[in-house]
Amino acid sequence: GTHSSTGIPSLLNSPLSLHSATAQPGMTPAAFLPFKFRPRRESVDWRRINAVDVDQVVSQLDVDALQEHISTVTFCSLDGERCQRCQSPVDPALIKLLRLAQLTVEWLLHCQEFLSLNLRAAEERLVAAGGEREQLVAQHKKQEEKTKALMAELKQRKKVIRTQQSLLAPRIISSHKVLQTG
Repeated sequence: GTHSSTGIPSLLNSPLSLHSATAQPGMTPAAFLPFKFRPRRESVDWRRINAVDVDQVVSQLDVDALQEHISTVTFCSLDGERCQRCQSPVDPALIKLLRLAQLTVEWLLHCQEFLSLNLRAAEERLVAAGGEREQLVAQHKKQEEKTKALMAELKQRKKVIRTQQSLLAPRIISSHKVLQTG
C-alpha cells in the first residue's frame, strides 16, 4: 500500500476507499460497506473514563478494556465540555486532536468490519471449493476405474482378435492358394 511520511500505510489510499475502482468480478455489492462518519452524540461518562488505569491497560495488554470503552470514546461528543477542575472550556487543539482520533478509530472499526466480512466470505468460498474438490476427486477416481476397466476390456479383445487371427490365418492362406491355382 501507499505510505504517509511517517511510514504508516495511508488509509485514504486503502482498498476500502478505492473500492469502486477495484471491484473484483464475483464480489457482491454487499462486500463493499459504504462508509460515512456517524454523528457524535454520546455524552462522556467521566466516572467510567477516570476509573480506567491506562498504564495497567498497556502493561497487561488489556484489549478487553479497550473494547469496553471503544464505542463511548469513539462516539462521545465534546461539545460544551469543560474542565472538571476550573470549568473553563477545553482547549480547542485538544478537542481537535480527540476528534481526529475518534474519526481514525471509527474508520479503523469500519476497516475491521470490512475485513471480517471478507474473511468470512473467503472462508465460505474455501469450504465450497473444498467440497467441489472432493467431488472432482471422486469423479476422477471413477474415471480412473472406468479407464482401467476399458483398458482391461481392450486387452481382452486384442487377445481374442489375435486368437481369431491365428485360427483364421491358415484358412485364409490356403484359400488364397486355391484361388491362385484355379
